[in-house]
Formats: sequence, structure tokens, C-alpha cells
Amino acid sequence: MGMERLSNRFHTLGPEGSFHHLALEHHHGAVDIQLHDNFDQIFAATKNEGRGWIAVRNSIAGLVENNQLIIDQSFNKIKCYNFLVKLCLASLNDSPIENFKQVWSHAKALQECLPFLNSQLPTALWKEFNSTSSAASKLLNCQKSDVAVICATQTAHLYNLTIIQENIHSSNRNFTEFVLFEKRK
Repeated sequence: MGMERLSNRFHTLGPEGSFHHLALEHHHGAVDIQLHDNFDQIFAATKNEGRGWIAVRNSIAGLVENNQLIIDQSFNKIKCYNFLVKLCLASLNDSPIENFKQVWSHAKALQECLPFLNSQLPTALWKEFNSTSSAASKLLNCQKSDVAVICATQTAHLYNLTIIQENIHSSNRNFTEFVLFEKRK
């Protein structure tokens, strides 16, 4: 009887530069990463091969959907990891902050930066995206000079955006807990 060959592929939430992607690379380096559009795809892919990497809890926002329950019921949990959430304001250029008419990001990131937004960009319109990295990617593709995004510094660099201001989050103790898991044998 032959041994089952374990895949070195990791399944996580995209797009490139998402907090899932950044946290996985931070904890495991340059591994074979398959980025998915939603949590259901991560679970389905991990049942077929490899390992899953998914957020289960945020220290400010609480539980992330029912991911922990799904893992507990259907998978083997390998290990939990914490990742510090740090956010910046980025744009296509180094325009003065008052020139930005819109701020794009994930709803949770917008809320986490509410004190900054209220004091520095009180009239800017917010546009919510599925992730901070999808907002950054969209900005790069549409080239709107009056739009800024809230994302991780690494994401801003990945999408060749200029960082206007770092550390705009309201809490320096905002951690997201990620779980590395695999299919049950």
C-alpha cells in the first residue's frame, strides 16, 4: 500500500495582496498559493488537496462568518496564527490629502479607520469592496487621481501605489486569527 502524497499547495482568499495572502506569506514564506474568490471555494478545494488558510476571528470585528465551525466539523486543524492588521492610505500619486474625493476599501477597514477618515477626509465618499486588495487593484486599473484606498502597506507596494499616510487604523492591537487546516483523513 503506497503512502498518500501530501500537496504543498495552500488555498486561501484572494486577490493577491489580501490580508489572507499577506498573512500566509508572512507565516509560511513563498509557498504554492492558490487564491480563491470566497470561503466556500477554499473549503471545497482543501477537501480535494493541499491545506487551507482562512480567517476565523478578528480582535475587533469578532468571528469571521462561520469559518471556525466549518473547520471544527469537517477538517483537521493544524495550527492557529495571529496577524497584526495595519492599514495605510494610498493613492496613485502623492496628492495632498484634501484632494481625495473618494476612499475605497473593505467595509471592516473603513470602520477601523473611522477616526482618521472623520478628521482627515470628512467629506470623502466611501466605496466598499470585497477586500482591501481588490480596492487597490481597481484603483490601479482605473487610474482615478481623486481616489485613495485603505490597505496594507505591502498591498500598496504590490500595486505600485504611493503611501499617503501609514498607521491610520484606530487600534494598534487589531489581530486577525488565521487557521491552517487540512482535510480529514
